[in-house]
Amino acid sequence: MWDEPPFQWVIPWDLSLELFTLDDAAEGMEREKLSEGIMAALEALNQGDQEEATEVRKERDELLQWDAKTRQRIIDLLAKAEREQDLRLVAEERSAALKQRVKLDVEMVARLRMEQDELRHTAERLYSKHGVAYGECD
Repeated sequence: MWDEPPFQWVIPWDLSLELFTLDDAAEGMEREKLSEGIMAALEALNQGDQEEATEVRKERDELLQWDAKTRQRIIDLLAKAEREQDLRLVAEERSAALKQRVKLDVEMVARLRMEQDELRHTAERLYSKHGVAYGECD
């Protein structure tokens, strides 16, 4: 492809048109300059790609670090939530035990008041009988 000139300016049988023939040496120099320009552009693109790749790797590393920190925070929060759940269960068990004790204490207080009332009535009856018995002795 590069070996052939891009244009055929001459008609082989018309010698007056030889002025328009592309000079192979000049064409080779143009191709060389074009090749150098393309290589320079490719190198610049390659350099830009390398810089962009470096930036992408840096961003990826930052995201990985952020992800690791976030995962650790999640693990810590889950552990904290589990401890709070355990404490809540212990508190509920203690609360249930205290409610049971309160219920038993209320029942005991009611029974003791009944006994106290019975003892008071018994004492009043005894005082009354004692007063009647003391009055009969006089």
